[in-house]
Amino acid sequence: MYFTSSLASFLPPPYEGQLYHQPKGYLVGLASNEGTVFSFPHQLIMYHSQPMYTQIYRLPFSGCRQIRVESTAQVLRQVLDILDPSISNPKVDPDTIFDVLSIADRYEISAVRDWFQEAAITSRTNYLTGVKTKCILQSHPLLVLRCCIHFKLIPLLYDAAEMVIGYHTSLLNADLDIPERWGLWIHNEKQKRGRIYARFVDQINSHWGPTDPSISCTGPCYLHECHGARSRWIVALERAGRDTPCWKSFRQAYWNAPSACSACRVHFPTDCYNLYCTWKKQARSMEHELAERFRDGCLPS
Repeated sequence: MYFTSSLASFLPPPYEGQLYHQPKGYLVGLASNEGTVFSFPHQLIMYHSQPMYTQIYRLPFSGCRQIRVESTAQVLRQVLDILDPSISNPKVDPDTIFDVLSIADRYEISAVRDWFQEAAITSRTNYLTGVKTKCILQSHPLLVLRCCIHFKLIPLLYDAAEMVIGYHTSLLNADLDIPERWGLWIHNEKQKRGRIYARFVDQINSHWGPTDPSISCTGPCYLHECHGARSRWIVALERAGRDTPCWKSFRQAYWNAPSACSACRVHFPTDCYNLYCTWKKQARSMEHELAERFRDGCLPS
């Protein structure tokens, strides 16, 4: 959508090479690297971007008033969509979010930074289908972490780091495209948390003794004889603590106990509830400690 002088929409950009004329002095041309020109109200430029407005102020008042923005047309269009007050939910391609924030950083457009910090943690619901879509942080945590580190988005940095720490290990083997110290810190933090969750599982094994996941539950049997279902449950806990070391993942694996035979009455999650409450306090304390470190500015260095 394009702005007009009434801020409701844009004027269609002229073809490449076509002379751009500013009607009645209300609009100014923003030209991309490809030569595509977008019409934009100079009042909004003055409000959102001091560097852009400074360039416009130095232009002659007669003829075409147009400034060159070091950006592709796609990225520039998405930046202007974010600034358009008539667009409540601008569509921004995740592949270009970093470039959009780069333009915002170069021209000091704080509204784009504010939009990203809100959109990264906001999930939206399709009212026609009732399906709730994931927010940017949930669907692209590595991208959000990279943006937070590069553009120093401290309020969002902790949430991104916490999400990446709990990300599946296999998905972190790819190039993170973040500073090396951050990659090393994430690796060490995941290992430290993995050891803590491994101790939780060891406490279960010490409570019941070793189990063999290859044993199947064939019932009828009693709780102490139902080794197969309990073994599969413990293996799921070990996997959650190793691959996705966060309390949310471990809690989900804890209560998703595998089903046994119809004659069995398996209650091992309930029987370990006292241990579960202790683990919950330790895990929450560990995550709270990390939040305090970020809040105090103790970032990886």
